[in-house]
Amino acid sequence: MPKTATNTDVDRDALLDFVRTRHHVVLTTYRKDGSPQSSPVSAGVDPQGRIVVSSYPERAKSRNAARDPRASVLVLSDDWDGPWVQVDGTAEVITLPDAVEPLVDYFRSISGEHPDWDEYRRAMTAQGKCLIRVTPPAGVRSPPAASRPGSLRTDHRPRRPGIVPGSSPGDGGGRGGLVDQGIVAQATTPLREHPLVERIRGLCTAFPGTTERLSHGEPAWFAGGRRMFVAFADHHHDHRVAVWAAALDGVQRHLLEDEPTQFFAPPYYGTRGWIGVRLDRRPDWDRVEVLVEEAWRCVAGPRLVRAYQTRP
Repeated sequence: MPKTATNTDVDRDALLDFVRTRHHVVLTTYRKDGSPQSSPVSAGVDPQGRIVVSSYPERAKSRNAARDPRASVLVLSDDWDGPWVQVDGTAEVITLPDAVEPLVDYFRSISGEHPDWDEYRRAMTAQGKCLIRVTPPAGVRSPPAASRPGSLRTDHRPRRPGIVPGSSPGDGGGRGGLVDQGIVAQATTPLREHPLVERIRGLCTAFPGTTERLSHGEPAWFAGGRRMFVAFADHHHDHRVAVWAAALDGVQRHLLEDEPTQFFAPPYYGTRGWIGVRLDRRPDWDRVEVLVEEAWRCVAGPRLVRAYQTRP
């Protein structure tokens, strides 16, 4: 009979060694009213032993961390029932131009060497990125509770057949969700009502000036009502269920080299640098969200970007 949970107390070095090999985390910061706000993000560990997350200054987590340095990072294993740890620390937000080199460290801690660091630095500057750094306590000595820094925990959780843990029936979240339940393959579902279309629509319409209309028979989203930045593609000239997104110079090449099974050059727009993201292969939805935002920024123009950055 397996134990419900197993705790292992570790020192700070062992804690950081654990975190370095796991990049799926939930970052919790605090709103003005003191309530927690949690975001699933990709994280790394910089050379100084701080947990680092790439973001934008106008994102809620960045605004929260700039106002209130309290932060918690829940670090998950790739296996749902694998070990995890919560690290409570002090957050700071690094903005441009100071963020450029820390963003290099962030990328390197997750993906290794970039094929063109100058290109990467230009892209980070053009996108207006920032970096959130969370510094763990200097001396991690915690009681044997998995919710405290310095204690690793393994949970043995029951699995429901056909549903990936972390998702719920009918949503597109978690680690697979809709794809594992076969919803993508339901040909009788009208395209505009497809659950994955709804999820992409929600990401696109979060930005000011976004309109939706059909393009080549597929739902597409336009910045300022004129320039398309994202299109849904349900077996459009190929066998994929995917989303096509505008991208900055060099992004397509990097993603195709890094993950050729997840990304591709889409028809029509691939020659313009657009990137295709497969939605039928357990996509990383946090990454999809970032690519959608970067696509919007590529085509929105300064006025809309300013409106988004200065919104209440």
